[in-house]
Amino acid sequence: MKLQLISNRLLAALAVAGLILSACAPAATQAPAATEAPAQKAKIQFWSFGSEDQKMPDGSLVGDWYRANLIKPFMAANPDIEVEYAIRGMEAGGTTLFVDTALAAGEQPDVYSDSIFRIAKYAHKSLFLPLDPILTAEKIATFEPSWIPALTRDGHQWGILTTNSFPDALIVNRAIFREAGVENLLPKDPDRDWTTDDFEKACEAISNGAGRFCTLFFAKTPSYDHAMFAWLTTFGCRRFVPGDYSKVIDNNPQCVAGHEWMMSLLDEGLAVPGPAGLVDDDMDAYLLNGSIAVGSGGWYELGLVTAGKADKSLKTEWDPYMVNYPHLPGQDPKENPLANLGGAGYGIFKSGDAAREAAALRFVDYATSPEFVKKQLIAAGGALAGIPLIKGIDIKVLYGDEANPAWILRMAEERGVIDMGYTANNFNVLRAAWATMRQAAWSGDLSSEEALKVYEAAANEALNAAP
Repeated sequence: MKLQLISNRLLAALAVAGLILSACAPAATQAPAATEAPAQKAKIQFWSFGSEDQKMPDGSLVGDWYRANLIKPFMAANPDIEVEYAIRGMEAGGTTLFVDTALAAGEQPDVYSDSIFRIAKYAHKSLFLPLDPILTAEKIATFEPSWIPALTRDGHQWGILTTNSFPDALIVNRAIFREAGVENLLPKDPDRDWTTDDFEKACEAISNGAGRFCTLFFAKTPSYDHAMFAWLTTFGCRRFVPGDYSKVIDNNPQCVAGHEWMMSLLDEGLAVPGPAGLVDDDMDAYLLNGSIAVGSGGWYELGLVTAGKADKSLKTEWDPYMVNYPHLPGQDPKENPLANLGGAGYGIFKSGDAAREAAALRFVDYATSPEFVKKQLIAAGGALAGIPLIKGIDIKVLYGDEANPAWILRMAEERGVIDMGYTANNFNVLRAAWATMRQAAWSGDLSSEEALKVYEAAANEALNAAP
């Protein structure tokens, strides 16, 4: 939205002209002394990724919480700025199509908050504003330094990350296994590891072929695809040599073996059929209504379960238990790094409007302060939160002694996280190519080897093309 601003210089000139005219006019007809026009507010648009029906763990709407706890206090502290807020993105299948469409129409937001793999594409296209004006030494000292290189282009930092997602894990509804009398088949503390053979045995015990399956795979869109890739990491599958984003390396025997094993679960009736036409939201629905017992990715789903219990919308008995993805028999699971969604934060689109850009900088400075990020993570209740990338936030305040977060934090520290290349050039094009690969392989249109070969060519072309 274009905001027509009257410059201070013009206001001053008009005021002076008014004074001159009034001084020269006859006394009987003198106009009242001119008063300075009130300054117009700078209006900015703020979008965050998601949907308006998403809920916090206490059952309240995420959008309502942000409007009450971020937008309203910021505007109260900055009365010269008006912020219009919307949650967007889920309607575009987890892609950036909604932002791209807005950009094409010249109606992009001023501030955009999302995962780094979605916002980095705009930095590659030089569409984001450098954040130099707010990057004081004090501000920089609050950042997790390991992420700064990924957020830097041409010597300028274009984004600020506030949280990193938990590494991916499987969420298991223990109530289903308990009801079947086979809870003993689930992974045990402290590491919660199991083999692919263990996994299949447990799945066979609760899959009844009449509406209940063990798990669900999805490939219709790129959304939440890191949770699908996590199944492959325990086969030795990797996407990149760390730091080298010139080519993908996941067309290899280890990755083929992982895809073939996932196909075997479909063939055996342990996973919901038709993954080529399913999305991550389908997995969530199946999990919440008890049609599957094991979900990928895990932490977002834990938030859904927690919120569903809080607002009593969850009708299925649920006992959430987070475990590792299964590893191959004979393999040391401690050698397997974990996959994850990557960090999330803020970027500012260039608008060419100095007042809007200055207002957007002040807003991002406020939203990335340790005070607000801590408040945000505490409200998210752990399940929807993640790992702070802003210093000064005690993780014990967020999670206390909760077993599931404590377990995954230890796993991440001991096993590390693989390099998914979230800031690679044209990463979102690569993701789309990998979704097409899974559709072809899991539907049987192509063998895993054939599909991976087609994907590899498309991915490498995108990585080396112009942004």
